[in-house]
Amino acid sequence: MVGILLALQINNWNENRKEDKTEEMYLMALEKEFQDNHELLIDFIILNKKLVEQAKEMLYYTHPESIEDLTEDKVNQMFSGLIGQSVEYEPSPGILEDLISSGNLNKLKNQNLRKLLSQWKSKFILVKRQENTVLEYRSNIKHLLIEEGDTRNPVASLIGIDETTFGTQNTALFKNKKLENNLSFFAIASMSLETEYYEALLSLINEILLTIQQQLY
Repeated sequence: MVGILLALQINNWNENRKEDKTEEMYLMALEKEFQDNHELLIDFIILNKKLVEQAKEMLYYTHPESIEDLTEDKVNQMFSGLIGQSVEYEPSPGILEDLISSGNLNKLKNQNLRKLLSQWKSKFILVKRQENTVLEYRSNIKHLLIEEGDTRNPVASLIGIDETTFGTQNTALFKNKKLENNLSFFAIASMSLETEYYEALLSLINEILLTIQQQLY
């Protein structure tokens, strides 16, 4: 009887060691994943700030009358800066998605960590919704440029072609109320994206990383 009990204890001990090792592997993978997500999000916060500043600069020039120091080159540079890059944060799906889809999230013993990780998807969905709002106003600006302005000159130097011969002036768009309206909403939606959504996601990432590191080290 004693031998059987001892064998069971050893078996349980081995199983616990295996579970601990598996959990440690998951924690290390999660740490790497969320460190990468953190770095990527910081990059997007910086990019978003630049786009807000670009929109604010353009709003300085929107006016029903011509502004003397507003040149076609300057206008094309501003349009290129605004529509040349978009903010669409795409973190790594990696290990967290695997843990959730496989039902292995419960293998993590830390209840607070499980709770934090379970919040990730809902927070990320909110971020994507706000990003889509920003992209909508950005798309409106692009369509306005396509329909009423000139899209060749802003990219001519970038792709190595001659400027347009149609004589269209993008400076004229800065007298267009549609441009001002969309720039205004783009700027405020982008600011909200950072302060209400990116910052909340960044805070969650930091809390997840701290919890993981407290358990690992």
